[in-house]
Amino acid sequence: MEIKLIDGDFKVEDARELLIKLIEYKMNYHQSKIFSAQERNSKPGLHSIERIEDLKKSKETLKELLSKLESGTELSIYSTINIK
Repeated sequence: MEIKLIDGDFKVEDARELLIKLIEYKMNYHQSKIFSAQERNSKPGLHSIERIEDLKKSKETLKELLSKLESGTELSIYSTINIK
């Protein structure tokens, strides 16, 4: 199954908001997994800890890239989710 998550052209300001919020949502998801594990007195999954760090780096890289673009610049963004 394939789901189009993002498919279109966005002004840099809108692209920044959309992509940063998606990354932050994923970070919050993994943070809640860690919190749940702590509440159950078990070790948090290493995967969630690593993903948060990866997502933080991606977020900073994205911010840096987008900050170099002029206001009003249009970006084409496409994201597909594949479920097998």
